Amino acid sequence: MIHKVKQHLLSSHYQAKTIDELATFFDVSMGEMQKIITVLVDEGIVMMSRKQKVITPEMANLIVGTILIHPKGYGFLQSDQLQEDLFVPAPYLNSALNKDTVMASVKREKNEAIGQIVKVIKRYRTQLVGRVKSKNKKLYLESLDQSISQWIPLKSKKGERIKIGHMVVAEIESYQPLVGRYS
Repeated sequence: MIHKVKQHLLSSHYQAKTIDELATFFDVSMGEMQKIITVLVDEGIVMMSRKQKVITPEMANLIVGTILIHPKGYGFLQSDQLQEDLFVPAPYLNSALNKDTVMASVKREKNEAIGQIVKVIKRYRTQLVGRVKSKNKKLYLESLDQSISQWIPLKSKKGERIKIGHMVVAEIESYQPLVGRYS
């Protein structure tokens, strides 16, 4: 059923409908349609409008793609919807990390198109590898990934000691702000 709904929503003749209208159209329960739409929203296939209608990102002039982040902090959005990569300044990355699948809007600044990340659809990574550093009696992770230039605050399990200078694998505990946990 999800494939059938997805096909319908992505067809060129689809017009925005409420979840209730879609449930009636497909002759399924409201609860079943809600589950289908939730999955499709999580995948970035569709989104909910302010009027609670199911729309595609294209209907809202949004682009879905993969962000590639340069070591200097800015990024480029790659998408099948674009003829060329879209520049995304560092302040517009909104917690996206290198290779995340994102949804972005396009703005015009100084006669140039630039992207702004509005939603991270799927995280590429859940862990970071790096070297433990210390500053002002706090521990940080200096990631080996060149696209992550800032030091990430590092937490450890109670009673566990982390040695400064050691290489560790840290679980990403929070993406905004970026925080890692050594386990």
